[in-house]
Amino acid sequence: MKSQVAALMLLILGGCGSESGVSRSEKAAASMAEFRSEIADGKKQVDTVVNAMNALTTAPDLKAAYGTYTAEVDRTEAVAVDLRGQADQMKASGRAFFKKWEEELDKIKDAELREKAKARAGERSKQYSNIEMVMGNVKGTWTTFSGELKDVKQYLSNDLTPKGVESLSGTFKKTNLDATELKKSLDAVLASMDAVQADFAGKSGK
Repeated sequence: MKSQVAALMLLILGGCGSESGVSRSEKAAASMAEFRSEIADGKKQVDTVVNAMNALTTAPDLKAAYGTYTAEVDRTEAVAVDLRGQADQMKASGRAFFKKWEEELDKIKDAELREKAKARAGERSKQYSNIEMVMGNVKGTWTTFSGELKDVKQYLSNDLTPKGVESLSGTFKKTNLDATELKKSLDAVLASMDAVQADFAGKSGK
């Protein structure tokens, strides 16, 4: 994930470093496509773990269903850890990049060009801030969702019976709703990335 975060920053910032802008953009676009794929996989995992949880309510073999559920909870937690780390790195790396870029802009001697460059930097800064914001939303939403999954796992580890499952009906309902909100948050990340790609492609994004 770290290489994808760096590539995403290059795509947003552009114009920094010795490598050509075209080459950087091409590499960043490829990494962004990979990142998009991982987000899509994350959404699928949300569906998978929720389906495993819901299956507990009708499972003929409750022990086997619980085993499947716990395995999916562990997989979901691994995805959550990955995304949390990425969000934190994006926040730290982005601020460092923009600080460096501001220093470079001050070296432009032509006042008109300097102002144009600063205006463009402001646009890129807004794009980055939006991605940072929606990634933060994913982080918070996924933390809540993961906590619910682990609570169900722990609860049933002590009461793996039909009555035990039945007593969690309210929790199951809330977790299903939170899963929907989590996927909306992930969609917002994709939409923010699309806006960046549209900008670099010379499209309005509308």
